[in-house]
Amino acid sequence: MKANSKIILVAILSFVLVTIFVGFFVLNGNLSNTNNGNQSRSSKKSCEILTLELAQLVFGEEAIQDKDEPNFDVSNEDVDVTSCSYFTNNMDFQKLKSVSLLTRFAKSDTGKESNSFGFDVNKRKDYSDFEGMNIGIENMPTPAPVEEINIQGAKSFYDSDLKQLNILIDDGVYWLIISGRNIDKSSLILLAEKIVSLL
Repeated sequence: MKANSKIILVAILSFVLVTIFVGFFVLNGNLSNTNNGNQSRSSKKSCEILTLELAQLVFGEEAIQDKDEPNFDVSNEDVDVTSCSYFTNNMDFQKLKSVSLLTRFAKSDTGKESNSFGFDVNKRKDYSDFEGMNIGIENMPTPAPVEEINIQGAKSFYDSDLKQLNILIDDGVYWLIISGRNIDKSSLILLAEKIVSLL
């Protein structure tokens, strides 16, 4: 992958990763910690869910992982947070495709609350709710409204500005963010349905 293409891709994915970092280090700190002893689902890492085979299915061509950009994997007592990304092996950046999955799995009621809160913030596109973030939102164009999507009964919406699906499962047990570049919305939704069925 060319250096310029990698720089642009990293910049695109960085915005999404900010959401994960903020959710991990800020949101949980604003909520009271309570245990969740009735967890019906188990934690799965993003690359266990979004496999190479699924990426190739949505691309319609060979997929690769960039070993120079490792996937994100952290956890605390409330949440497990992981990411997984694949790209097409195309030297023409305009035609390059990418898909990524960011997964937050709640291990406590606090984790579920923070997942639900982050999902709602993304849905409203009201990033001023994130304390301490200075991302110059006053200079950003007016965002397009999100489109609510039905993905196997889970709370879901599609953000056309970010080419991104947000999915909240079981009242915040899982919060998934699926992003695609040069992937049409219908293909991203089909991928999301396959991913949700694996959980």
